[in-house]
Amino acid sequence: MMMKRPSSTQLVIGLILAGLGFALATQIASNSSAGLQTLPQSDLVRILDDLTSKNSRLEAERSSLITLNSEITRGGASSQTALSAAQSRADALEILTGQVAAHGPGIVLNVYAPKEAIPAEQLVAVINELRDAGAEVVEIVGIGEGTNPIGVRVVASTYVVRERTPAVFRIDGVVLNPPFTFRAIGDGPTISAALNIAGGVTDQFRRSGSRVALTIEEDLTISTLARLTSPRYAQTK
Repeated sequence: MMMKRPSSTQLVIGLILAGLGFALATQIASNSSAGLQTLPQSDLVRILDDLTSKNSRLEAERSSLITLNSEITRGGASSQTALSAAQSRADALEILTGQVAAHGPGIVLNVYAPKEAIPAEQLVAVINELRDAGAEVVEIVGIGEGTNPIGVRVVASTYVVRERTPAVFRIDGVVLNPPFTFRAIGDGPTISAALNIAGGVTDQFRRSGSRVALTIEEDLTISTLARLTSPRYAQTK
């Protein structure tokens, strides 16, 4: 008996599910122990909570796609409707994992200070505050190993390390030094209010001698992509 060939919609969903499984495995495996072991326990707890939240969202997307695929198999959804739904979820997943450029309203936070005045914990605090305020896409721009600016896309597995010899910051393994620019897509006024709260991250920067400038943007484009690394141990199931 001949096997029924899968429809183009099912093939698209299958590819999305495969990519989603890889994204889940990568987010778990790409946390560098060399980067995390220098962070205080409070920051590690916050990073773990955020990673758990992001992985839960990815798992929810995966479950939704599996359900959609089952509906198509039973003939319960039109091919065009299912394909549109699958494409929308694929787009959201690519943004979440930093694999495509994105644009939208948001904020730009510039921090001017000598690197000696900025502990790694302050950079981690900004990342966490942006996430807590609902930022959907985040990029950190700084000075690379030369004199040119370079950006790093922040994802669930992002880590920050301040090395002593030589005295540099590494964000996801990339050398970045101040001045730093945080670019975040989300509800600009909400994010701005969260960053400017009394005793919050901007206050902490100013107390350490840094100059801070924050602007709300109507349309911000972030084109830096996250680097995907192959998991060493984790496999999809």
